[in-house]
Amino acid sequence: MRKSKRFAIGFALLLVVSIIVSGCTGNNGPNNPDSVVNEGNEPNADEPRVSMTMFMGDSGLPHPDGVDPSNNKFINIVEDYANVDLEIDIPSYADFQTRFNLMTASGDMTDIVHSWLPDEAYPLARQGAFIDLKSYYDNSPQVQKYITPEMMEFAKDPVSGNYWRIPMAWDKGPQGSGVHMMRGELIDQYNNGVWPTSVEEWIEFFRVVKREVPDAIILSNSVAGDYVFGNGGGVIYYWYGALPYQWRVEDGEIIPNVLTPEFREATQVMRDLYAEGLLDKEFATNDDQTYNERVINNTVLLQVMSADNIAAGASYYKTEPTLPPHAKDVKWLFAPPLSSPPSVLRDPRYAEAKSGLPIITHGLYIPESTQDKDRAWRVIEGFASDELYEALFWGYEGEGVTYNTVDGQRVPTDKIGTGSEDYWSLHLALLFGFVDGQESKQAANLTVLGEDYHKEVYDSIEVIDQQARANGIGDLPGYAAEGDALLQAPESRLAINSFAVEAIMGRISMEEFDQRVQQWEQQFREVIYGPMQAYLDANKDELLAQGVQHIGW
Repeated sequence: MRKSKRFAIGFALLLVVSIIVSGCTGNNGPNNPDSVVNEGNEPNADEPRVSMTMFMGDSGLPHPDGVDPSNNKFINIVEDYANVDLEIDIPSYADFQTRFNLMTASGDMTDIVHSWLPDEAYPLARQGAFIDLKSYYDNSPQVQKYITPEMMEFAKDPVSGNYWRIPMAWDKGPQGSGVHMMRGELIDQYNNGVWPTSVEEWIEFFRVVKREVPDAIILSNSVAGDYVFGNGGGVIYYWYGALPYQWRVEDGEIIPNVLTPEFREATQVMRDLYAEGLLDKEFATNDDQTYNERVINNTVLLQVMSADNIAAGASYYKTEPTLPPHAKDVKWLFAPPLSSPPSVLRDPRYAEAKSGLPIITHGLYIPESTQDKDRAWRVIEGFASDELYEALFWGYEGEGVTYNTVDGQRVPTDKIGTGSEDYWSLHLALLFGFVDGQESKQAANLTVLGEDYHKEVYDSIEVIDQQARANGIGDLPGYAAEGDALLQAPESRLAINSFAVEAIMGRISMEEFDQRVQQWEQQFREVIYGPMQAYLDANKDELLAQGVQHIGW
């Protein structure tokens, strides 16, 4: 259930840069965007409208200037559904965690709380800060329409067994992650349209591109906190099934990737690429801004990316006016999985895509201090209303708004998607999930990419999605590190960063690298992975039944 800080940071940036979504109001609503009404959910005439408060994050998509977070055409749908007037406290993405912690520490909480920090919220809930929402959920067909019982089980507190949050769904988009080629057009230009099938063939392709484009960086990376290896820094490790901070199960035993032969060989390959000038000399220190600039301007070829972001990124490159002219010729595609994986790889499935959980860490909570808990639940139902779904993912029908109906099909206009005036509204998909609305997204991407490129993009996504679904869930649902296992995790990552980076840069020999890995095992393996192993041993049958197939490999 835990999500890494690396994911949280990267996800917010991808929201800003990549995800395509439409925003306005429902297809059955009025064409005037300022006069949305909640048809079909009229409040009881005898029920007074009340004022309530809500704390909410913007997930990296802030309200534009002039848009009132507490009074706009989208939040008004929720307010009318629940018959409330909401006063919304919405800090910036950068300030969210600090503000959340200050609010909960003070005990002066709003009536409804949105957070993506279950590791902070659940311990507070166990102490009485939030109520169990299961009985409300069981009596709400509207919320059940988007949040399944399976999702609720995945969101259940593994310590108390309570259901503190209504989670955000994450099951509608394509599944899995893979190696993403950001300059797919170069496969045609320099490799006769033939994709490399092995690590060795990819490295030969790197050399060809470097000769043809001398200022090409080939592989780069960005660093986020104590996670050094992300983006392009994870490509080689991905192909070897040994991403640095992850683990695998071999014959029932959890093995940290850093202890595997595959990790060592991948580090040796990275070392060779660095020495040859095919890996960015600043790979261990680049921030996101520097990395993005190099991707755009310096022919960075590959990175590891989740499947739900590829099509959106492809459209972004076609439409973003601040990008250089060559960006419109760039092809964003998944590279096909290697048909000849490294010989050292114990099982090719370790290097294949896997599905995520059907939820992510976002959720809606009701504090114990809330006076009108029933009405607060109605607000949560409002965020699951069909009208809000239509508003966020399709918008208005009619000339000059977001779509028209042609031959029975909804066709987006140029006012849908990234850069449109209502794109910010995606952050209100607090139950639907940011990857929902695939029909409108595919339609919008088709208008931008054209039929041929659109097919290439989605065909490449389908390969990863099918592989991920076949391999099942890749996490360990229900496990949450506590105590020393949680406290020592950052130090563990810093130690991995240290010996891996020093080996790659040639500052230590591979023999010294082996010694440092052994020291890491002695210091961290049992304290971090011992509790995880115990959880796996105690819950293996249940986890297999949930679709966590990799624990049986």
